[in-house]
Amino acid sequence: FPVLKGARFLESDVEEQIQWWVDDAASFQTCKDKITFDFNAHGGGYGKYNTGLLSFISTFYETHGIKLDPIYTGKMMKGIYQLIQQGQIADSRVLAIHTGGLQGIAGVELKTGKKLFDS
Repeated sequence: FPVLKGARFLESDVEEQIQWWVDDAASFQTCKDKITFDFNAHGGGYGKYNTGLLSFISTFYETHGIKLDPIYTGKMMKGIYQLIQQGQIADSRVLAIHTGGLQGIAGVELKTGKKLFDS
């Protein structure tokens, strides 16, 4: 779930990394086939967010007790939820890696005048 608009270059960057790590063509193809990019979750681009995303982040925290940020992890998790709702992810286990970014929440709250989390 790249947060950059037009980030399709990441596919070839990831392919290069896979080629560096695996020894044979079959392993390369197996790894490549297991990686999926969704370029629709950028929310307008890096650093951009809207009230729908902020609402999702707040609801996610209320439901799961996990804080997300509106720049990275909030967009990723909202994208995963949308894929589940659309039936594109079903009967599967999903590994979502929370990469941080929480330090930016204070700035978003100051800018919007809305507190995202109770604590």
